[in-house]
Amino acid sequence: MIVLGVWLKQLFSTRIRTPCWHYLYLQIEKRNVGLNVGLNVGLNKTETKVIHLLIENPAYNAEELAEKIDVTKRTIERTFVSLQKKGFLERVGSKRDGRWMVIK
Repeated sequence: MIVLGVWLKQLFSTRIRTPCWHYLYLQIEKRNVGLNVGLNVGLNKTETKVIHLLIENPAYNAEELAEKIDVTKRTIERTFVSLQKKGFLERVGSKRDGRWMVIK
């Protein structure tokens, strides 16, 4: 960040027109675009916590996850539906004896 500040200060001291500054700003922004691509894309905090807990123990049910994450059972149920639609979770087995399988 300090190097960028010195570089911008040097550029600012010379006579540069506004369109060049706009171009420079766009070039700097392009460098930061792909830093976190593929890591938790489109997941909120609850979904991320649920996935991490289900990787540890796929036999967790909604009530146990709700206690661990400190949210309601209904929130966990909505999270299950959301993760199934996004393709992160799949239910294997019956409703009573089944387990959650993390796909991605």
